[in-house]
Amino acid sequence: MKLASGKIEPFLARCDLFKGADKSIVARAAALLAGVDVPAGAVAVTAGAPSDGLGIVFSGALSVRLPDGSEVETLGPGDHFGDAALVLGGPSPTTLVASEPTRACATSPASSRASARWSACSSRSPS
Repeated sequence: MKLASGKIEPFLARCDLFKGADKSIVARAAALLAGVDVPAGAVAVTAGAPSDGLGIVFSGALSVRLPDGSEVETLGPGDHFGDAALVLGGPSPTTLVASEPTRACATSPASSRASARWSACSSRSPS
């Protein structure tokens, strides 16, 4: 599902992940994202499965569960997921289940890796 840049860029700018980021970085990140609808009770990410990239909850809620099924936290609007698997280069360490109908903004694995490398380089430049 395509996201309207008029909605996604202001949303991203308010997220902790992008707070204080230059508008050009937010615009570049927004261009990498697609909308994903996750019905209540559906699994968005499975522990042990390859990472599908980086995601940010736009609306709704995702229950974060360990492989044993125990819930460790709930992600809501503005919270991000997929970063652990992306940084570690391995499978997702947790399962995410939609607690209610949820919409997320997500990247593909390839665009996530490219974005992470670009962001790492950008963050090293002096402000």
